[in-house]
Amino acid sequence: MAGLAAAWALTDPESASDVESVTVYQRGWRLGGKGASSRGASGRIEEHGLHVWLGYYDNAFRLMRQVYEQLDRPATAPGCPISSWRDAFLPAGRVGVAEEAHGHQTPTSREAPRTRQASSPWPGSSAGRCNCCSTCRRR
Repeated sequence: MAGLAAAWALTDPESASDVESVTVYQRGWRLGGKGASSRGASGRIEEHGLHVWLGYYDNAFRLMRQVYEQLDRPATAPGCPISSWRDAFLPAGRVGVAEEAHGHQTPTSREAPRTRQASSPWPGSSAGRCNCCSTCRRR
C-alpha cells in the first residue's frame, strides 16, 4: 500500500512534484501483497493476509476517497457495482482470526469499539455502523 500511496502522491498534478511517470514493482507474481487472494487447486479462495482496514486508518481512507473521486465511476462506468469507496468497504463490528499451532487451529474473534470517533470514515455512523444508505442502515 505504501508504494501505491507514494505513486499516487508523486503523480498528483496539483503537487509541486516534477515527476512525469512512476513505475510500481510488485515482488512475486501475485498482485496485492499481504492483501492478495486467489483460487487454489481445489477452486477455493485462498487468502494471503488479513483483509481488514481499521476505522482509524485516516490516511488510507483519505487516499481511497481521492482515488474513487478521480475515477468518477458513476460517469465513466455507470454499471459498476463498486462505484464509490463506500461500496468497496463494509463496516464490521467484529473481527475473527485463527491461529494454527501444533497441527490444530484456534479461532478467536474480537469486538471493535462501538464508539464513533471524529476520524471515522463513515460520517453519521452509530454504534460503529455505516448509515450512508438504506442497505447499510438495515445491518
